[in-house]
Amino acid sequence: MKRFFLIVIVSTALFISCLSPAQQKLQEGDAYLDKQDWDQAVVSYSLAGELDPQLKPAGKIAAAYAGKASSSYKNADYESAVFNFNKAAAFDPQIKADFDLGYACYMSGLSYLEKGLYQEARQVLGEAIARGYVKPEAYLARAQAYNKLGMYSGAIGDATACLDIDPAAAGAYYERGFAYLASGEYQKSIADLSQSIALGSSFKDVYYYRGLAYKEAGDYRRAITDLKRAVEIGPVSTDVLVQLGRCYYLSTDYYAAIEQFTRAIELNGIDVAVAFNDRAVCRGRVGEYNAAVSDLSILLKMKPAFPLAYYNLGVVYMKMNQPPPGIENLDTYICLDRSDKYGCLGLAYGWRNHNIEYNLCCSSRAVSGYVLDRCNRLLSDYFGGQSIPFEKDALYFGTDQDRVYW
Repeated sequence: MKRFFLIVIVSTALFISCLSPAQQKLQEGDAYLDKQDWDQAVVSYSLAGELDPQLKPAGKIAAAYAGKASSSYKNADYESAVFNFNKAAAFDPQIKADFDLGYACYMSGLSYLEKGLYQEARQVLGEAIARGYVKPEAYLARAQAYNKLGMYSGAIGDATACLDIDPAAAGAYYERGFAYLASGEYQKSIADLSQSIALGSSFKDVYYYRGLAYKEAGDYRRAITDLKRAVEIGPVSTDVLVQLGRCYYLSTDYYAAIEQFTRAIELNGIDVAVAFNDRAVCRGRVGEYNAAVSDLSILLKMKPAFPLAYYNLGVVYMKMNQPPPGIENLDTYICLDRSDKYGCLGLAYGWRNHNIEYNLCCSSRAVSGYVLDRCNRLLSDYFGGQSIPFEKDALYFGTDQDRVYW
């Protein structure tokens, strides 16, 4: 009997010694696979393929990744489950998952959304839907990703698909309402956001965005009501206060607007610079010119390349009958906004030429070399990322009552 076991051991040893290094790695991978040591199995199979490409261990590598994916799914690590199954499919397109891959993709998409990885979220949620997870929450989640990416037609389509399945999905009305607002379809936005509120949405943003839609539609009274509600719900933020101030301004309630811009400035948030600009315009409206100059001077210390501040400062100096600093600031604005981003070039030239014509102290129409040098420096900074949030809708002196130069 001892002799028999000795023969078996010797034979096995001889058999192993006859295996090539690649075959040994292949067997090593099989052993790791049996022990569910997926990572080591992948390493061994990969080395086997490198040592001998004829072995073609792609199917075995796929099995290891599939096993790792299944293990991740059981541990609720859905991102890893999707990632590893996709790795498996890259080696063997015919491989099947032994878990609910569509659900794993959906949960992975939610994780990406929470992390702010919106492109990844959009892609993996699309994979969830393609793999059969066609539930309303999947379409809603992808609509959120589309909105974050600025792909509003996609958001509208997915929110609509969600509502086709679940007509009472308040979140879908919210996402579609936001997308309609961003697309300039204000009445549709108001209708959807109102429906979202009717179905129970009561968070700050649903009122904030409906307020913006009302504002863009010219219904400032309803805009003010919604924006005040957004402030009450909180947390209070500069963007809401700035928009509320603008609605008061558009309603010609300048003192109420000043109050909101002052609150925004006191918060010292990301939009504080534009709040100084807007408060200065309101102060100019009520004749508080020195206070307006102070606000714009503070703004330019914070953001020295904000073009509209120079335009507003130039107009305020003109209103104060101080043409030299007025023209200098208007010239700076003209240099900085050559593409007429703010739509004020015509107004700026009008103010400038009016005062050149009627004030002997400013007889030259030429822009000074000092102003040109400063503008070139500012332009370099401006195109290097000096723009500020909400500057697109920032207030400026441009209504009929300002066009005194005509």
